[in-house]
Amino acid sequence: MSRAGVNVSVAYHPRDRGGSNGSAGPSHLAGSRPPRSGLTLVEALVVVVILGILAGLLLPSVVTTRGASRRSQCAVNTKNLVLAVVQYDLQHERLPPHIASYGRYQPESAVDDGFGIFDRPHEKIGSWPVALLPWLDAQPTYEHWTESRYSILMKDPEDGLDKFHVMASPNLHNFYCPQDPAIQSRGNNSYIANTGFAFPATMDPASTRTVVTPNGSSVELDLAASYATPFGVLGTEYVSTDRYGHAIPKPTGVRMDDFKDGVGFTALISENIQATSWHQVGFMRPRDYLSKPGMQPRYDRHARFVNGMVWHDAESTQPVHAINGTFKERGRAGQSDLESLRLTAASAADLARPSSMHVDGVNVGFADGSTRFILDSIDTKLWWSALT
Repeated sequence: MSRAGVNVSVAYHPRDRGGSNGSAGPSHLAGSRPPRSGLTLVEALVVVVILGILAGLLLPSVVTTRGASRRSQCAVNTKNLVLAVVQYDLQHERLPPHIASYGRYQPESAVDDGFGIFDRPHEKIGSWPVALLPWLDAQPTYEHWTESRYSILMKDPEDGLDKFHVMASPNLHNFYCPQDPAIQSRGNNSYIANTGFAFPATMDPASTRTVVTPNGSSVELDLAASYATPFGVLGTEYVSTDRYGHAIPKPTGVRMDDFKDGVGFTALISENIQATSWHQVGFMRPRDYLSKPGMQPRYDRHARFVNGMVWHDAESTQPVHAINGTFKERGRAGQSDLESLRLTAASAADLARPSSMHVDGVNVGFADGSTRFILDSIDTKLWWSALT
């Protein structure tokens, strides 16, 4: 450019196209597309679908691993219980009873254990797990049952009702299978013991009944014989009368040496999701334990069924008698059917069989101290042969 004879040149620099930072001015942005950030809707949906597929692939393995871990812990509990039975036999030269009196509580000799002194005497009648407590790291609980200064009952501070003492009915890990859906505030229990033939609870103990055994032979059994070898294992050491006035005989104790077909073929302990509290004797309530000196509470004939497993007359086998059996035909019952069953006086004998929430079977402890997983597809009579 020439102005008044002076040449003026105007230099052009790229920075003059925009602002001072060198960015392009607005006129140069028209029609351009801004840089994209994040995911589009389609991409987000693809990610969600992929994550869902991965979760579907991984979840079954996680559930299976957890179930296997719980079954393994249950097997450990079963083994601990059966080893405790073996130790009891070695020390006492007989197997533990499924029901026994462990002493009598007298208020005049009582000590305050922090829950107040219970003011009424009572008999300390307990189920088979009580006898095993010394071998299960539960000596304090065992002393609560066996020493006369301690009560197994207490007055509930909230409702004033007689209930089992918290020190006599704690939750002990050896008595609870982690796969068991039932959780109780006290005395959790998942395990049952071999209590022999299912002698009817209403039948005169002195009368006999013709029974077909699992091996097909016919025998005559009364109540005492149903507890003795080869027809029973855990007997009773509590001698009293039942609700019908029948005298309950004290059978001869069974020893490990009495198992003629071998200790490795005789089942002692298994599991049952219908089992009641580990100390429970039949359907006795706390008030049923109260008694005056010289008088004993009645013998509950359902005791052998509530925390026991029994075999039945081979000619009267029912679907419910099988392992994991319910009142439905085998093959139609599921886990929900097992969970819905309730133990009553009418159903106790039928439900005195192994059951669990494990897949396809139950843990069983044998007299040689071994633990095996028995499939619920096993023939019922073949299973019963392990109880005799």
